[in-house]
Order: sequence, then C-alpha cells, then structure tokens
Amino acid sequence: MTLYKRGKVWYMDFVYNGKRYRRSTEFSNRKLAQAIYDENKREIRRGEMPNIFSGQVTFDELAEDFLRDYRMKARKSLDKAERNVRYLRTAFGGMQPVTG
Repeated sequence: MTLYKRGKVWYMDFVYNGKRYRRSTEFSNRKLAQAIYDENKREIRRGEMPNIFSGQVTFDELAEDFLRDYRMKARKSLDKAERNVRYLRTAFGGMQPVTG
C-alpha cells in the first residue's frame, strides 16, 4: 500500500482480494489523507472491505464530517451545531440518506 500525491490531492494505491486499486482520499491535506489511508490499511488487515468502497454513508458519518469542519474552522457556532446534531441523531442516527 502506498500514499501518493497527484496534483493537489492525495491518492492511495493498494491491493484488496488480489486486485489492485487506486482511490482518491479526496484530501489535499497530507494528515487527513494519511488518516484515511491508515484506516483502510487497518480494515484490510482485519479482512474487511475498505470503507472507501461503500457507496452510501450514514447520517452519523455526515454529521461527524460536518462537526469536524466546524472544529477545524473554529466556528463560533460549534456549540449550537453540536446540539443540533445530537437532536437530529435521535431521529436519523444510522440511517443512509436517500438520493436521486
């Protein structure tokens, strides 16, 4: 498995079930790309399908990304966003968004 940069974005090159894959981490930040890469390595070692293959994300994953963005940007309304996510999680936790 390797992590490499193409243009501004970091990519992963890895083998899963005997097949070679190259996938974008969708990050230009090396630390964030490394975190995605490391998680995929752990999943492969456990014999699990890497999360990068899942076509649907859950509300919880989207909510965590949303809150991570607020934290990284040091938004003043972070407390309110966290309260709102807790409230919404009671109704939508674990669900996958409907698209189309």
